[in-house]
Formats: sequence, structure tokens, C-alpha cells
Amino acid sequence: MAIERQQKNNFEQTGNYFKQVWDELKKTTWPTWPEARRLTYVVIAVIVSVGIYMGFMDALLRIIMAKLIGQ
Repeated sequence: MAIERQQKNNFEQTGNYFKQVWDELKKTTWPTWPEARRLTYVVIAVIVSVGIYMGFMDALLRIIMAKLIGQ
């Protein structure tokens, strides 16, 4: 009996959680497609820029370490 009550309580809590999540999602202001596309381009540009910077720094530090070690 107690297990059935606990399971029912868990189902109610889960249902309440998803109801609250849905209510919060309805309050959200979603970006328009042009905004989403523009922001996607910004993210891609930042990722590419950071990748190029890290590749450059890796190559530079590899050269410096090779000269310091004498290889």
C-alpha cells in the first residue's frame, strides 16, 4: 500500500515538473530565423577563429620548444 502511494506521488511530482517546464517554455522569447542564422554564423566564426589561433600557438610553441631542446 505504501509503495503504491509512493509511486503515485512520484508520478504526480513528475507530471508537475513537466507542467512547470512547459509553462516556462511558453514564457520564453525565441529568436527569429534571421537572428538564429546570424548567431549561428557568429558561433561558427568564433570556433574557426579560436581553432586557427590555437593551431598557430601550437606550431609556434612547438618550434620554440624544439629550439630550446636542440632538436
